[in-house]
Amino acid sequence: MTSHSTSEVESRKQFYEQA
Repeated sequence: MTSHSTSEVESRKQFYEQA
């Protein structure tokens, strides 16, 4: 898993939180 994975997860987490 690359660092990009962490960024992607954070972005997705915020998206779900807003939903």
